Amino acid sequence: MSSFSRRLALISLVSFVELLEDVKLPEATPEEFTSVYGGLAALGSYQLEVDWLRKRIDQMAILLELPSWRDRLEKVSKELEEVEATAEQLRKRKKKLEGEVAKRESASSGSFDMSSHAGQGLRQ
Repeated sequence: MSSFSRRLALISLVSFVELLEDVKLPEATPEEFTSVYGGLAALGSYQLEVDWLRKRIDQMAILLELPSWRDRLEKVSKELEEVEATAEQLRKRKKKLEGEVAKRESASSGSFDMSSHAGQGLRQ
């Protein structure tokens, strides 16, 4: 690597470190990480070994997304609880209706003999 290339690589490295210092991790945005990855690509163009740094930045990006993933999980969990409660109510209604149907079926399955009522209620 020529001295000019080394100088450019050093300038890129310093710029990248400054960029990292400007990124406030608890409040970092995806756009800030996009610029960090751009800086990594620039360092890589000077054949600097930055794979370890890329992996660490990937880990940090994942950690920053964790709260939003937790929020999504909590929302889905609440929705699931509501669905399960509704399903339980429907199971109870179904069981009650099955009981009513069974009661009506047993009442109608008995023999219905009209002979004992012959002539009653008929006017002549």
